[in-house]
Amino acid sequence: MARSTAPSSRSAQVDVRQWMGGIRLSGFMMIMLALVVLGALVLVPTVGTYLDQRQQIAALERSVRMSEEEVAELEATRDRWGDPAYITTQARERLYYHRPGEVVFLVDNDLPA
Repeated sequence: MARSTAPSSRSAQVDVRQWMGGIRLSGFMMIMLALVVLGALVLVPTVGTYLDQRQQIAALERSVRMSEEEVAELEATRDRWGDPAYITTQARERLYYHRPGEVVFLVDNDLPA
């Protein structure tokens, strides 16, 4: 009868020294690795600056859009004030002007308590 033996714990372990010994680093590999690290160190702040600038541009575009909307509203108000009927209505409502011969009634505190 054949005995099945479990692999010993020693053969299941990886010998780190043997694995590291299999990696061969040449001078060219070291120089290339150094250049990659240096490139990453140079590009990371540049990317951060780029992202900050994009956020500032987006904020300024929102500000410009809001200003354009405000200008459009002000132009519409200016155009309304060019209409004589609007001016008459505003004078009656805001300043309580009336035409000669009209009887004006002002009701104060007309809402129940």
